[in-house]
Amino acid sequence: MRVIFFFCLFIIPFLAGAQGGLEDVLYLKNGAVYRGTLLPSIDSAHYRIEIVGSNVMVVALDEVALKSREKAAYVLVRAPRTPQANGWYGEMSVGLPMGLSQWGSLISAVSLHGFAGYQIKQNIKVGLGSGFEAYNEAALLLPLFGRITGDLTRKLVTPFYQADVGYGFNMVPDNDMQSFRGGASGFLGGGIKFNSRSTFYFNILTGIRIQYASSYINSNWWWEPYTEYYRYNRIETRLSFGF
Repeated sequence: MRVIFFFCLFIIPFLAGAQGGLEDVLYLKNGAVYRGTLLPSIDSAHYRIEIVGSNVMVVALDEVALKSREKAAYVLVRAPRTPQANGWYGEMSVGLPMGLSQWGSLISAVSLHGFAGYQIKQNIKVGLGSGFEAYNEAALLLPLFGRITGDLTRKLVTPFYQADVGYGFNMVPDNDMQSFRGGASGFLGGGIKFNSRSTFYFNILTGIRIQYASSYINSNWWWEPYTEYYRYNRIETRLSFGF
């Protein structure tokens, strides 16, 4: 155990120093410091040193106060967080529409959307989307919608608006008694968008969703056929990821 202790005592600092690496350093008489890798000189009167960003500096020998080799001083460079650039982009979202049933009880559903759009300006983006929406056992819908949205400011964290208009195709299979149909749909809301240091962003929004649907009740030996119409009024909260 004592051997292991002394081995760790000496080898750990050695590994730490090796992991950090070494770099060439030129201390100039005017107070400037260049850190990087010395390159072959163009002549005997100058140093050439490659610094961060692959820039090569040429320094006269008589301007250098000290040349040394030291442990590398790593600099963490982070790209700035910027608003979304104009052009094509995609977005995925998951939503939770909530509302009241005909008996007054609170009911919830789920929505999954994929969207492809084009940003014309920071406050105007348009595109098309589709996905899956479930309201109840009689309304499982495949939506197809157009969207207009946009950021209200050019800040890194910005409020935004969103409006969708489309049609939901009912995916519930027909049976001997009923034929299910979809209908028009719309969404209007707003939220907060969070930009990142890349093209990725995420946002959270809340709005009002309206979805129409219907079902045709077939006739039997004593019923007359008739159609039932539905309108689903929902408050929907949605979390989206864009790229």
